[in-house]
Amino acid sequence: MTYIVLTILIGLVIFLVSSFIPHKPKPPSQDRKEDQNSANSDGSESRSDSPEKLAQWVLKLEKSRTEVKERLCRIPTYSEKFFGRNELIFEILKEIKKGNSIIVLHGRNGVGKTALALELIKKYEYNFQNLKLYLNLLTEEETPFSIRDAMAQILLSFRPAEIIPENKTQLNRLYKKVLGNKQGILFLDNATYADQIKSLKPSGSWLVIVTSEHKLSIPGAICKEIQPLDIEPAQKFLVDCSLRLKPNAREVAKLCRGLPLALEMCGKFLSCNRKMNPTDFMALFRKYWSSSLLEKSDEFEDSLQAAFKTIFYSMTEKDQKVLCKLAVFPSTFDSQAANRVCEESGDSLQNLSNFGLLKCDLINKRYVLHRWIKEQLKDYLPQTEFREARIRHATFYLPVLDTAGESFSKGGEMASEGLLLFHKEWENIRCGMNRVQKNSVEGKKAAELFNSYMVAGARLLRFHFFPKECRDFLEAGLTVSQRLGTEDIEIFHLFNLGAFFNSILKFAEAKEYLDQAVKLAEKFGMVQAEGQILNELATYYLSTDQPDEAIQRLLKKQKLERQNNFEIEPEITWKRLGLAYEQKGEFGKALHALQEGLKKARDTGNGSCLGVLFKHLGSCFACMKDYPKAEEYFEATLSLARSLGKRKEGMEILHKFGKMYVESGDTEQALHTFNEGLGLAKKSRDFKFEGIFLTRIGDAYALTQQKSKAVEFYMQALSPLKKAKEIKMVEEINRRLNRTFEIGEEKATTLPSGQVIRPVHKSKQGKGLILVKARTSEFIKIGDNKLINYYIDSIEEIIKGYNLDLEDSQIRESLSKEMGTLRENNHHACATILKNKFSL
Repeated sequence: MTYIVLTILIGLVIFLVSSFIPHKPKPPSQDRKEDQNSANSDGSESRSDSPEKLAQWVLKLEKSRTEVKERLCRIPTYSEKFFGRNELIFEILKEIKKGNSIIVLHGRNGVGKTALALELIKKYEYNFQNLKLYLNLLTEEETPFSIRDAMAQILLSFRPAEIIPENKTQLNRLYKKVLGNKQGILFLDNATYADQIKSLKPSGSWLVIVTSEHKLSIPGAICKEIQPLDIEPAQKFLVDCSLRLKPNAREVAKLCRGLPLALEMCGKFLSCNRKMNPTDFMALFRKYWSSSLLEKSDEFEDSLQAAFKTIFYSMTEKDQKVLCKLAVFPSTFDSQAANRVCEESGDSLQNLSNFGLLKCDLINKRYVLHRWIKEQLKDYLPQTEFREARIRHATFYLPVLDTAGESFSKGGEMASEGLLLFHKEWENIRCGMNRVQKNSVEGKKAAELFNSYMVAGARLLRFHFFPKECRDFLEAGLTVSQRLGTEDIEIFHLFNLGAFFNSILKFAEAKEYLDQAVKLAEKFGMVQAEGQILNELATYYLSTDQPDEAIQRLLKKQKLERQNNFEIEPEITWKRLGLAYEQKGEFGKALHALQEGLKKARDTGNGSCLGVLFKHLGSCFACMKDYPKAEEYFEATLSLARSLGKRKEGMEILHKFGKMYVESGDTEQALHTFNEGLGLAKKSRDFKFEGIFLTRIGDAYALTQQKSKAVEFYMQALSPLKKAKEIKMVEEINRRLNRTFEIGEEKATTLPSGQVIRPVHKSKQGKGLILVKARTSEFIKIGDNKLINYYIDSIEEIIKGYNLDLEDSQIRESLSKEMGTLRENNHHACATILKNKFSL
């Protein structure tokens, strides 16, 4: 009996424990295995594996990848107290309430422009939905940020996975589009010229706050020159720092000339350093002031330098060295980086922050040196030690870049984490990379570091560099590797260059680099590298319409993987294999490869690959006349494209969708789909797709024997296709129009306008005149003045194509009649152009 009771109790405990343990959510690939029993008897996919369900899963993956988890250009939050400018703050706030949206604060170094701007943002931030962006417009070399780079930096705050367009017009349009429908505060620190502000100011409800050393002429902006503090608020600031300064506060405030930077350094240093007597401090201050070496007398600069020297030479030697080495950081940094670069694991960082020489962001615990202090430190550390600190800086950020690249290549959530790390540390990564590149000619250590930077960052550089810059860096990496004689690493440089040229559609250069890479990989027996290169070579062959060559490379890669027990990007391999078979027209094999790719992509969480696979699975099912399946995949892909805001991809799917309906005989649904695509193309101002959809609508009407409707849409398609420079499509449409307007030689043909053209002699000129009359009638029927240019061009083409002699009286009389017909139908502008064009 006891045994039975005990057994029951143990079972109950196990049940309760298992009930309370949370279950880890399973990806669709696991759901698929568990739900196989619930699959339909006809072998169709289970509900959890349906294209619609998978599309929802992909959408979550892609949104997590592109989601901004931490604003890149976030407004810093420093702990400084603000004094003495309340009247100015209220004055500026009044101007903002009147509708002024650009505030320019200008003044000398150390006068407190940035602190004033941050205080202004605190007072007014509640109006701007927590969107507050900060950008320092000066680079490490004290040169101004280019407008293009500044736009890219701000855009990445909203779209961290966006590849920034190289074309200036496209970049400007994207910038306005992303920021235009939002409102917020944009703080542009250290602006150097007015065009920076004019170009970067977003349209819409944005408040732009600018700081600059010089007055900038910006129409409609409120410009305020920031002066040093008066003695009273300066004195109050010092007393608030420490009560021990009260007896000497007025004298110190005078020595600091009311400059907030000098006051902050002196006040914080004296409040923390109890060993320093304020009287002794002032004596040292006066000493350094009187020994100023400035050629031109500048009492404010003299005061700043005297304050800095007094504090610097009163610190320990250890703190002095740490401060000097911190000057190697181009922007913000964390304590781990500082300790590694400065070879210090003590409390120097905290001391420097307490002394007012280093600012700390309270939220993300990152530090930054004031620009003026960093400039002073260049002369305080021997060049050899400074160079070594720079090498340590570059060495520290190399594994950071490597970690970001590895995470990005894994896809899904990991890709998001990798991008966030890369963007957050980009200034330090770029600075380290630039330094080792400059020194790579002279020093082996720098050359090896630069070599490693190019291998680690090849996939990520495109997020900040434009194609030309990216190419220059990748080629420099190859040159350095060849100079070092590291052929095993040279393979990766060649591969990265091949992949880069594939991405910008320069296939001849891509093939050259990839061929060199695969030879070296075979030479050194680096099978995994060879597999990567073969995968990329397949992209080249697919892009140049050589599917057999692509299939050969991909099957060789899979054989290498089986023989050596490894897998590199299997979902990409299967995807490309499917595309190659689809290109050959072997749709059964293509379906098998694409479905294998689908499984692998689900397992690896590669959302972008899944989206492509959906689209091509839909195409293959459509080609095999399995329209219900094709419709499922097209719907899933279209849903993804809409949800992710990918208009171009949406237009491409709608085009394929519409063609499928045409093939299946559902012309009404095809017209509806093409019209939806046309609306999207017009909204996106995409002339190519606008012309394509107009052409497809014309084709659909032609199939239903509605020739006049078909001609109408063919004529409308010509204008956007010409703008898109799609010459072949324009020629094809002209051929269709010529066939449509072809008149029987032995019988009269009634035109859409009701006119009857009598049969004429069978000469070439007669046919030409008939076509002229037909084009005129069609133009009058449509009645759209936007088609005037097309009408005139088509008349000119007929005259040239049929060798119509404009000196011939019969031809001139016929053209004059057409001109009269145009005027009778109120197309006077078109008639006048026709008259002037052919001198009628």
